[in-house]
Amino acid sequence: MLGLAFIQNISFSLVGRARNRNKMWYHAGASVLSNGIWYLTFSHLIALGMGVALFFPYCVGTVLGSLTGARIAMWIERVIGASSDAHVKPETVSMEAFTQMDARVKKLSLQITAQVEGRRLPHHGFDS
Repeated sequence: MLGLAFIQNISFSLVGRARNRNKMWYHAGASVLSNGIWYLTFSHLIALGMGVALFFPYCVGTVLGSLTGARIAMWIERVIGASSDAHVKPETVSMEAFTQMDARVKKLSLQITAQVEGRRLPHHGFDS
């Protein structure tokens, strides 16, 4: 039981990470493996009557499998060049937009400083 649970969670960790990567074939393969092992594991649990005595080996196997699976997944991703968020383009800001925003921030900073040093900030209808 421990062995099946171990393999089950290795495959579960693989599919969990694969779904967030840019290689769909990796996700598909990991999904087939994960679902196949899940089916075998639960068939075995049912055949053994799913007694409480199976809880400890199942739990230990799944925890160790998760930890091992994450390490294996990271290795696979490095080998195949899989990355997360490959669809997200890095945002760039033009120098003109940056300069305009910088000027607004400086103006706001001066206004706040003047209000704090010279008089109380105006009340905006919020109860204190």
